[in-house]
Amino acid sequence: MLGAIKVKHAHLRAACLLRHLLVVDEVHASDAYMGRSLEHLLSFHAAAGGHALLLSATLGGAARTRLLNGRKARPPSFEEALGAPYPALWSEVSPIPRAPADHGRARAVDVELAAQMSDPSAIAARALAAARAGAKVLVVRNLRADAVAVFRAVVEQGGADLLFSCRGVATLHHGRFAREDRIMLDDAIEAALGRRREQGGLVAIGTQTLEQSLDIDADLLISDLCPADVLLQRLGRLHRHERERPPGFETARAVVLAPDDLSALIAGGRHGLGFFGRKGERIAFPYPDLVALEATRRLIAAHQVWSIPAMNRLLVESATHPQARAELLTRLEPRAAWEGADAALEGRDYAYLAQAMQARLPFDLPLCDPKVLFPQDERLGSRLGARDLLATFEPAIVGPFGEAITTIAIPDHWAKGIDPAGEMRARLVQQSGGAMRIVVQGATFLYDHCGLSNDAQG
Repeated sequence: MLGAIKVKHAHLRAACLLRHLLVVDEVHASDAYMGRSLEHLLSFHAAAGGHALLLSATLGGAARTRLLNGRKARPPSFEEALGAPYPALWSEVSPIPRAPADHGRARAVDVELAAQMSDPSAIAARALAAARAGAKVLVVRNLRADAVAVFRAVVEQGGADLLFSCRGVATLHHGRFAREDRIMLDDAIEAALGRRREQGGLVAIGTQTLEQSLDIDADLLISDLCPADVLLQRLGRLHRHERERPPGFETARAVVLAPDDLSALIAGGRHGLGFFGRKGERIAFPYPDLVALEATRRLIAAHQVWSIPAMNRLLVESATHPQARAELLTRLEPRAAWEGADAALEGRDYAYLAQAMQARLPFDLPLCDPKVLFPQDERLGSRLGARDLLATFEPAIVGPFGEAITTIAIPDHWAKGIDPAGEMRARLVQQSGGAMRIVVQGATFLYDHCGLSNDAQG
């Protein structure tokens, strides 16, 4: 992606890429900046004679049309999108997709809504009941803080021995661990929930990191509400392999935690859904598209059994297709509030698209053109968002799982008062067991088996 953006060595990256088949995995349409940057890279790569293969289980028809045929191409209607085969191989040189005769292993997933999103104790009790019956339970929450709350509730309810562990230490799986520890966590979660997992109940709790590039297989999934295309990714970790299941879990089952009324999230988001305000700003949670979330909630309410992959087109298009979204928006009340929320999301996406256009490398201009000049600070990247600060331990310290760690990433919103250009060495000021308190330029953080946390928040 950095071959299509105005950063150092971009032309070299783009040119060297041409001798390769470019494979882009997990293509999705939820990030306007990355989507436009990918379109730009593909247009140059293909025009110069390169070849690209895009892989996705959850890409909608409108986004697929843009990637194959450019932004000005007419997307299929909602009905046309629903009628497209799945799975299928699409090509820019052929308007007719090629569908394989064998669709692979079909699965039926029982999906239910539960209004327990704000009750970590109830979530923990449900997960523990299943684990005590012998099931491997995967709990995926949208926010790290919510995942930690469920983890602590499991411990309070006497279920510590059933929690996922790494090197014998009960823990979670999320992105706020040191790199060295994260590698161990990935290995540990695949050992606990992978193809060769051991018998017995288990509760594994984490965030979106559990749905990405991990071969894990749960008997029961408990997940926060998220857009349908993302939820399908999470369901891919449920009954993933053919095996004998514990009694009562022979059928794949997913519990989706969701508010009964999403309109309450318009004024202020919660649990990773919608937007939240901070000092006059409107900051997006991981899933700010409330219309797509409401479409997903209605899909779950209308279809208690999801047949995969037979229903994939219906699920994805109902939540992402512009025509389906517009039709749903006319039926939501209070209509003015919902339209305002959708307009705010559209405004954010337009801003992201403008940033992508500003960042793109203009392949059609000579190198001496002023528009090709790169920014001196090189703050451009392949994705938007606040940048974490990387603090180093010199010498390395022993982390909560018994291995040395050398660096740790501090989230931007925890790094107020830290000068990125200053000394980024982390000092260990207190250690008790596997927990340690560290200081970076006077800011204090806690790092333990639950990951990194702001010491002021605990």
